[in-house]
Amino acid sequence: MYRDFPENKGPIFYIFMAFLYRLFRSNYSIAVFFANGFIDAISIFFLCKLLEKKQLFRLPTKRLKDFLTLKKLKDFLTLFFLILYYKSFSIGMYLGGFYSETLAFCFLLICLYQQENKADFWSGFFFALACLCRPTVVFFFLYILIRYLFSEKPQKKMVFLASAISAGLVVMTYLFIKGDLYYFFKNQILLSLIYPRTVKDKYFSTILYTSILELRIFLSLIFVTFVGGGYLLNQKNKKKEKTIFISLLISSLASTFVGGVFYFHHFVQFTFLVIFCWFILVKFWSKSPLRNFFSFTIVIYLVVGCLCYFFSDYKWDLASRIFLDRYLNGPDSKKYLFVFPHYSKFYFDYNKEAPDRYFQFFYLSSVYNQAADTDREIHSKADRERIKNTVFLFISRHEVEQSLKEEYLGYFKEKFGLNKIDSYQKNSLRLEIYYADPPGN
Repeated sequence: MYRDFPENKGPIFYIFMAFLYRLFRSNYSIAVFFANGFIDAISIFFLCKLLEKKQLFRLPTKRLKDFLTLKKLKDFLTLFFLILYYKSFSIGMYLGGFYSETLAFCFLLICLYQQENKADFWSGFFFALACLCRPTVVFFFLYILIRYLFSEKPQKKMVFLASAISAGLVVMTYLFIKGDLYYFFKNQILLSLIYPRTVKDKYFSTILYTSILELRIFLSLIFVTFVGGGYLLNQKNKKKEKTIFISLLISSLASTFVGGVFYFHHFVQFTFLVIFCWFILVKFWSKSPLRNFFSFTIVIYLVVGCLCYFFSDYKWDLASRIFLDRYLNGPDSKKYLFVFPHYSKFYFDYNKEAPDRYFQFFYLSSVYNQAADTDREIHSKADRERIKNTVFLFISRHEVEQSLKEEYLGYFKEKFGLNKIDSYQKNSLRLEIYYADPPGN
């Protein structure tokens, strides 16, 4: 698995993506709709069940007549808010459509629900799956451990640990048998440790930039600060409840913001804390008329925000499809594809492989990898017949991607004999097609 491509996602995520590919082949949009719909439905269901267990929320009634009256309107609006808020952080079709955070968050919610339901074996099993999708989920172990320590039977944590470790060992054994275990740890260490150190000067700036650009994140952080602060300062809340809340806060922050450059979809894991704080506020402020106005404002904002993201992504995709099809889907199209810098959905969409293990640019750039010289040396020795039979697609939407493109061409334009064949530009988006004619081939 990890011999063929350098990445830092967990193996369970790639197993799931392989299943989608087997099921839908190059029908990427259908695969994404299926995966998102299926996983989101499970996530929202277990989120509601978990909140119901904590007596913070009650699932809407199943009776049809209540759909036609205002009797349960509040419950349906609340459910609508949950779905919309969570979904607004994983709606980016262009960036991939289905993220490792999405699948990991689903497994994490099942894990927490099973723990609440005292099914410790299954809780540990699903926690292992979550960590093996998105390794940063491991920080939620603090929250889970604190919940066990304050439970009626803290010794049950051993069942949880045994199940989680066993599931992890099964996956590690599989990777060992396939000869991928060394590459798995190498990828995890390289991108999870070296990458954050390389981009540390951009770390806080990207968090600030993304939080301002994505107003939902900024409002969510402010919201958690005020509601969480009020919850901890409230003398009526017990020490146990405050300790569990602090552990959830630390786990959410660590799993969301640790690592390299911050992107909005990393916030998926933080949504549980925000939603938890929302219900704390609702419970505390249940008799205030301002609550309804506040709820209405948030929901309207998220509806507009989600629609803007959804239609802007599809507008881009449709506008460039004819240009891409000409080179990637025609009868004379080349067998392999190299997409720059990291839009891997196109491999799936056009049913093409990369010419070597470097299907994206992170490992080949000094901006992201302190050991880039080693990987560039390996990439420069790629099979020349494959390189010649490859379409090089360069995508630039801003100055950073443009500079990364120039860095790549500076190293490999002469080595691979790269020549620009065609280009397409719309607003800030620029697509460029290069063909290779390696010297001495």
